[in-house]
Amino acid sequence: MFFSPLVLLFLPLAWSAALHTRQTSRDDCSTAMKLVQESSSGIIEGQAAFDCLESFPFDATKADNFLSEIRKYFQFQSTLEALKRPPDTYRSVGVDIVGGLDKISNTTYKNQFQFDSNLRSLIRSANDGHFFILPCSLGPFDFFRQTVGLAPVSKDGLEKPDIYVAYDVEALLLGSTCVSPITTINDQDVIEYLETAAALLAFQDPDARWNSLFASTAALATGSTDIAALWGQFTSNAGLWPGVNNTHLGFKNGSTLDLPTLAQYNYQSIFPTSTALYQAACMPDEPNIPRRGTRTKRNHNAEVSPTATTGPPGFPKPFVRDPYNQISGYNLDEDTAVMFIPTFEGGSGFPVGQDLVFGQVATEIVNTAIASGRTKLIIDLSQNGGGDIARSFDLFKLFFPSQTPYSATRFRRHDASDLLARSGKGVNSTAAGADPFDFQGAVNPAQDAGFSSVDDFLDGESQLGVNVTSLYANFNYTLLSLLNIDNGPIRGFGGAPINKTQPYAPEDILVITDGICSSTCTTFANLMINTGGVRSLTFGGRPRFEPMQVMGGVRGAQSLAFSDLDTEIAEAIERISDNRSIFSQEQVDLAQKVWPRGLQNLPLPINGGGVNLRNAYQEGADHLPLQFDYQASDCRLFYTAQNLVDPSSIWADAKAAIWGDRGCVKNSTGGKGSLADRTKKTNANSNSTGDNQTGGASGSSIASDDQSTKIEDGASSGAQRLHLGGGLLALSVLASVFAVIMRNYVLQPMHTIYKLIK
Repeated sequence: MFFSPLVLLFLPLAWSAALHTRQTSRDDCSTAMKLVQESSSGIIEGQAAFDCLESFPFDATKADNFLSEIRKYFQFQSTLEALKRPPDTYRSVGVDIVGGLDKISNTTYKNQFQFDSNLRSLIRSANDGHFFILPCSLGPFDFFRQTVGLAPVSKDGLEKPDIYVAYDVEALLLGSTCVSPITTINDQDVIEYLETAAALLAFQDPDARWNSLFASTAALATGSTDIAALWGQFTSNAGLWPGVNNTHLGFKNGSTLDLPTLAQYNYQSIFPTSTALYQAACMPDEPNIPRRGTRTKRNHNAEVSPTATTGPPGFPKPFVRDPYNQISGYNLDEDTAVMFIPTFEGGSGFPVGQDLVFGQVATEIVNTAIASGRTKLIIDLSQNGGGDIARSFDLFKLFFPSQTPYSATRFRRHDASDLLARSGKGVNSTAAGADPFDFQGAVNPAQDAGFSSVDDFLDGESQLGVNVTSLYANFNYTLLSLLNIDNGPIRGFGGAPINKTQPYAPEDILVITDGICSSTCTTFANLMINTGGVRSLTFGGRPRFEPMQVMGGVRGAQSLAFSDLDTEIAEAIERISDNRSIFSQEQVDLAQKVWPRGLQNLPLPINGGGVNLRNAYQEGADHLPLQFDYQASDCRLFYTAQNLVDPSSIWADAKAAIWGDRGCVKNSTGGKGSLADRTKKTNANSNSTGDNQTGGASGSSIASDDQSTKIEDGASSGAQRLHLGGGLLALSVLASVFAVIMRNYVLQPMHTIYKLIK
């Protein structure tokens, strides 16, 4: 028998509002709060902030109840079983998330900060940019090292780089012999220290994690003023306590430099005691009032971001760009154009139609390049963290109009996800749209058939230790284009116009990444490289003579914020409340047990969280999620000082390596998944020949000579340096990205820039 109204079945348990805590023996927040009051920027010494958080009380019962509820969100993470026992192709360390939660649950903690830090470290160990949680006690302060920043510099792009303080890059470029590389950090070898420091960053490839430690001009391209963008993750450390209150740098010439750990206070009010600050950060406002996440609608016109007045900072002037510097075009020389795409981000921060503008600018770049006689195109995806996936499919169709962009996904099956899928009974395809749980809007990867029933949709296979759904596309391209015909359709679908002439042959396109290519970026890069057959080149990475992956970030097909999951569940409850024939009483009881009760009802609040809902798959390889695949680039170069100063030199060096005779880093070509490797396997009818291949990641043997590797099928012509303002600028007047940062950001009031990436 059903209860009335049905929604009452899904109300949360009432959490006690009383503060039953274990208080530590000290209360160090008074010291930190005094320093905050004395600081005009809210930046104080890190040790004081750390001591404050360490003196937070801890409520073990509340924490245990919190873990029980938060597991209901984590169960939607698509890779739980695969992470526990990852395939050999995975280049990071496996982690048992469920077992880790059990361990945390069985650990005795002295304070909330220790509990929250362990929880966040566990989730970060998945190295998945879509999978994260921001616990309550980590909210009051963000930690960072003094803003100096580091930079890896190779003499010629082929030799292994040394690590320098970022301020010294411009001096190196000008030929100074007074600067010295760093050899140790906190008395540990600099390379070993940095690899350890990068271990928990949100990239699945260790070379991408390495690159994210350092400052990058591309990271500033869209106007970000986050510390991670300004200085790299070595400085920001994702806003977390780095483990020490001082970082000691030792240089080859015997000099030293100490970088103190600082903290940014994030609240406006002052809370004088540990208990008071704990209550502000970790006590729900109204814990006794049962609430549930409500259905929300995105307002695309709310708080629209201002447009950029100039092109990307530190880059030459583009011949065309979109208003937000999300895509811009450049002429490298007389026969090569460049399309720079630092992000695919869309959403409520931009006006309606920005997706359409993005596609129009891409078309203009290509058309202008061809009209001006540019026969080659470089697509630079450096620092691209992803965004609106429809943009990637539309952009691929610009370059390969006769091909259907392949997409194939599955989500992890469990009671909660199955019930969400089954709650959509009676929803029509238009209403379903691109909802990942509604089979009525779903189509197969070929885009030529849907699913006859929810059972047909859910009935997939057992994969890497868990049941998954049938294979289905990211969404129905035609349906989505019809629904978004004025705002951002995929060209060639739903009546959207398309130029059926292919603008460039695959051999005349080059994709560049620094490995920091995540989410939608990996979708686009994967289509261009594996479907389109274009070549790729990576910059940077650990100082090793071996291949480097093109796509080092999360390769999942869809991220889902916890708040969006709340909305999905609220919609499901609304459906079954309106039509009680959808669920049996048994299903209602099960849903009450396994569905999250809403972020507003957690016994401890969080500042955000999310999962990778859907895995993505390569065409013809639907048993291995792309999260765990390995794909090397066709060539690799290390960054020179010039590259760090002048982005156009990156494009010129890449051109010389692929279409000229510059060569690539030794042993970096022909790695697993590269074009040469794929061609070799095709020619050998997929039979292993036992030939000497680097295989992508081990790099166990290094030749004794220092000669670079050359790509044999490149053209013979070298690349010319990009002309700025009609001629080459003298080195003495080139402003490095680090000097730009100092002038434009660091010398501004500190509180205007310290908005850290979590």
